[in-house]
Parts: sequence; C-alpha cells; structure tokens
Amino acid sequence: MAAAGRASVGVMAWLEGEDNPALYGLRTLAAGHDLSSWIVAQSGCQEPIMLIRKGNFLKLILVGVLLVCLSARAAALRAPETVAAEFYGWYLQTLDADQDPLSDRYDRLNAYVAKPLVDQLVKRLQEQKAAAGDYFLQSPRIHGAWLRGRVQAVTLRRQARSADVLVTLDGDGDAKHEVVLTMVLDNGTWKIRHVNRAALDAAESSISRAAI
Repeated sequence: MAAAGRASVGVMAWLEGEDNPALYGLRTLAAGHDLSSWIVAQSGCQEPIMLIRKGNFLKLILVGVLLVCLSARAAALRAPETVAAEFYGWYLQTLDADQDPLSDRYDRLNAYVAKPLVDQLVKRLQEQKAAAGDYFLQSPRIHGAWLRGRVQAVTLRRQARSADVLVTLDGDGDAKHEVVLTMVLDNGTWKIRHVNRAALDAAESSISRAAI
C-alpha cells in the first residue's frame, strides 16, 4: 500500500509539472486529434492500440490507456531523495576505500551526476586548480563519523524537471553535516547538478547558478 501511495504521489506531481507531456496529450485529445502514435512515443507502451472511431468512446479508451501508461512510467521513476541518498552512501564508501570518485570511479559517478557538472569537475582537476575542499561534501575535510553514520535525504521542492534535496550526513554530535542538492531530470533519471552548504539559504539553490 505504501508503494502504491508513493506511486500516486509521483503521478500527481508529474501531472502537475509545467512541461508535462500528459497535459499536452490531454489538450490534444480534447481538440479531437489522433493520439495513438503520441501515446506510444510518450509512454513507452508498445502494445498496439485498437482504435474505435465512434463518438467519445475512442477518447475514453485513449485517456484510459494514457493514464495507465503514465502511471507505470511515474512508478518506475526513482525519487530524487532516493538517488541522492544512494549517491552519498556510495560516495562515502569510495572515499573510505581511499579512492577518488572522479578519477577512479568515473563511470559510476556519471550515473549520479549531470554531465555539465562532471565536465566542470574534470576541467578543474586537469587544470590542477586548488580546491577549497570536497565539492560534494562542501567541507575542507572529511569527518570519520560521516563514513560510519547514516545518510538521510528529503526533497524540499520538486518541479517537473528539477528538485532541491536536503542531504544529512548523520555523524556524532557536531559532526552532523547537511548539504542541499539541485537535481535535474536527465533521460528519466534524477542527477545532481549543483551542491550547496545547507547553511546557505536553500531557496537560492537553482540550476541557473554556477555549478562550481
């Protein structure tokens, strides 16, 4: 039941998005256009659609197929906070193994981080620019408590293709550390575009800000 509830919330959030293709589809349907090809392209459902071109019956069939396919698509999409928590768990384990996530685990890093940010981090590494600290941790040093503690993530704000996520590294006492991620939807996967210290105003987090 909990999974079904999360799926329903995901569907509603997606349907309410500013650039949601479902709204375009329903508007097209209301205008009386043929949506069969559009549904297949947008939803990924490959089953053939039988068209009964009489009255409003066709419209009802197409709306039903559209909503079922979009519900399945939304349910399959992992939430941004899930991706963020998984990334930081992996990132800290990689550092604990004395590996550099950018140079030693580049392919895995790309699965979580948007390409423009990866490119900028690589450029900074190649130019050997001195860094003030770890970019993803936004800290000049890594506390051992972070490596042993829990990673918690919660979505602060979510739109159709962007989200702000608060990540907490639950260390001991003063070692507790928080960062705010701006994440973007990239080919059906939420990826990190920008990282900020949570001490800064979370409302300022935006994909329009500089990545580094």
